[in-house]
Amino acid sequence: MRYIVLKEFYKFRFAFWVFVVMACFCCAWNFFEIQKGFEKIGAIMYALQIMFNKNFTYNHLDEINIAFGAIIGLCSMFFERHSARIRVQFHFPHTYLKNIVTITLIPLVFLLGVYAVEILTMFGIFSAFFPAEIVTALLSTLIYSCAFGVAMFWLAQSTLIEPHIRRVVASIVAAVAMAFIYFKINPDISRSSLYYLNDKFWPYMAICWAFCLASLVAALQNYKKGYIK
Repeated sequence: MRYIVLKEFYKFRFAFWVFVVMACFCCAWNFFEIQKGFEKIGAIMYALQIMFNKNFTYNHLDEINIAFGAIIGLCSMFFERHSARIRVQFHFPHTYLKNIVTITLIPLVFLLGVYAVEILTMFGIFSAFFPAEIVTALLSTLIYSCAFGVAMFWLAQSTLIEPHIRRVVASIVAAVAMAFIYFKINPDISRSSLYYLNDKFWPYMAICWAFCLASLVAALQNYKKGYIK
């Protein structure tokens, strides 16, 4: 099992470590920015600015989560698309489902690991400066970006492994449309009238997850029927 995990990790290791470095940088950037704000105008005024003026930004951490969800999904399937090596795994002495879960789940676990560390880190930072109500409101947007990043991960994998060009184009169009709707529902904190505590995101996210996961399953089935040459 260790060999299989390392083999899968090798496919996306560079993108993964770039993601880790960028996530660490953004978390540190957020910490020092909040600390500087507290020192400059005081704890009460800074908290009031966030509550009433929404004077806060993640410094692109939320966008990075979405982008690297797609990038790691693409990298994890690139060599399968390039050399059709996945066909060998279809004939491993395991069930088809187990082979597919191995290919798709391992990169997802690494991605979710970074997301979890991010959320815990930002929770610790926010808890050190803000009351619980502000912490919950600020964390929600980070959690939303991670959830949408998972959807983009699945859709990126399905797009790269899909052997039919029309379905590839359809997946790309769907990704653009979903991203457009996502940023309409979940805009930057300073532009949101709902402070991210809205009831629209999770129903939309459930639809996105269902579509992206179904696209991945269909793409893998299509690949199995007609291997990419």
